Amino acid sequence: MEQEKLLEITDLSVRYPGAASPVIHNVSLTLYPGQITCVIGESGCGKSTLFHAIQQLPGRVEITEGTVTYRGRNIRTMKESELRIVRGSGIGVVFQEPGASLDPIRKIHIQFYEALRAHDTGISRAESRKKAAEILKNMEFQDTERILNSCPVQLSGGMNQRVAIALAMALDPKILLADEPTSALDVTVQAQIVEELIRLRDRYGTCILLITHNMGVVAKMADRIAVMYGGRILEYGSRNDVMQNPAHPYTKALLQAIPTLDGKPPVGIPGRKPDIFPARGCAFAPRCTISVNECETCLLSKRMVGDDHWTLCGRMEVQKHERSGS
Repeated sequence: MEQEKLLEITDLSVRYPGAASPVIHNVSLTLYPGQITCVIGESGCGKSTLFHAIQQLPGRVEITEGTVTYRGRNIRTMKESELRIVRGSGIGVVFQEPGASLDPIRKIHIQFYEALRAHDTGISRAESRKKAAEILKNMEFQDTERILNSCPVQLSGGMNQRVAIALAMALDPKILLADEPTSALDVTVQAQIVEELIRLRDRYGTCILLITHNMGVVAKMADRIAVMYGGRILEYGSRNDVMQNPAHPYTKALLQAIPTLDGKPPVGIPGRKPDIFPARGCAFAPRCTISVNECETCLLSKRMVGDDHWTLCGRMEVQKHERSGS
């Protein structure tokens, strides 16, 4: 039996309102139930823009080409009233800063009530509080009553992020979008958030799309990895395929930049990312060690590396030749 496609992004190009050209080019990605997909890359490579395009929040971005389909329905053609339902009960969101989800001076139980009531006008405060307590307990909060009666200013940053995740799950969404949910936290709290997200996936079968530049988080969480640079997905595959057999020079450069325990210093990526993402060619070409002139102007197409593992690198055959030593 074919697995349900919860979210299908097809040939998506996106620009900012008023901009002349797109900043995301021809991105395709499919999300399935119970799967964690990590979108990785340096800051400013288009990850968060993709995040906003999926949400379809007014005034953030404009889709110029392609489709975003939620459970078979094109969200570009939905009315705003339909999108409001999808954004809460279909797609939950966790932002980098908990303050984007939480009012710092309103008690947590009130914020749960307001979120639930926006989608269920008949819910009572008592019912809302009971559901909020259940969600917090399922997320292994030890003192749910204290949390519900607290304001975010009375909680730590890590606790607030966990509450923000619980709030995003209040309407039992099929998909959870998480945009750099650990980057503002210290290492020990990051680990707690990662474990929290994995438990959500295991308990509810939640599909998670995680945007991050933290390769340690990716190594711990990802089922699938999409490597993004210059507004394109340059490589896609399973965690093991991408991290153990990277096919694109950019993926290799990212992995080489990770500190290791063997004493070898990490290797930085020379140059800087482009300010304008080209419509043709590989945006990474100016920083790539194996690029040729054609890389900056060619029409990119997928090249299969293995089962459901592909790259946009046109120099992949050169890499194979160099590895073989022939």
